[in-house]
Amino acid sequence: MLNHTAGLQNALSNDLKSDPLLMCNWDESLKKLAEATPESLPGEKQVYHALSFGWLCGGIIEVPTSELSSSFFPCKMLSQELFICRCAYF
Repeated sequence: MLNHTAGLQNALSNDLKSDPLLMCNWDESLKKLAEATPESLPGEKQVYHALSFGWLCGGIIEVPTSELSSSFFPCKMLSQELFICRCAYF
């Protein structure tokens, strides 16, 4: 998944075209990704997942642990190292 071979590179594209605010709805976006059919077999083809990568990464953390992915990235670390506290939503 981290090397962009999940096969879900366009999984949200039609939904985001019809409802751009979908990207603000974390749970609905994860649901749509979970229901999506990969365009290629996972691991078979490397294609950049520009529209789905963030939700895929966050879902890998959140779904099995039942914790928000933001709890894995403390705000203090972000503010000190990246100067983006309260600006990053993972």
